[in-house]
Amino acid sequence: MYKLLILPLLFFSLAVPVLAVEDSTLIPAECLGNQANLECNLTAVEKMAIMVAQYIMGLAGSAALLLFVYGGILMIYSKGDSKGISKAKDILTKTVIGMVLIFCSGLVVRTLINVLAGRTPS
Repeated sequence: MYKLLILPLLFFSLAVPVLAVEDSTLIPAECLGNQANLECNLTAVEKMAIMVAQYIMGLAGSAALLLFVYGGILMIYSKGDSKGISKAKDILTKTVIGMVLIFCSGLVVRTLINVLAGRTPS
């Protein structure tokens, strides 16, 4: 019974950040092929890279939230069992490390885009 409830919850929790994006298309309007004056330049590619990065960050944040909840539930249901507590701590620790790596990679991507575009980071 619980497995039937977890799958829709997992789907909707991963889909909400994607649906919350204002402009849900990953391809900027100036790069779509149905316009008479197609002007797809580096700025449009930069917009697309930023939208893809935001999409990935939303999915990663949703996955991290689910893992935090899962680790907390494991810790609660372990009832003092050392194996259960160590498994929950391991999940929570790896989730924190993964989020730090994802946010640092986002910083690297943003810095790389600024350097390639010739802007000074502010």
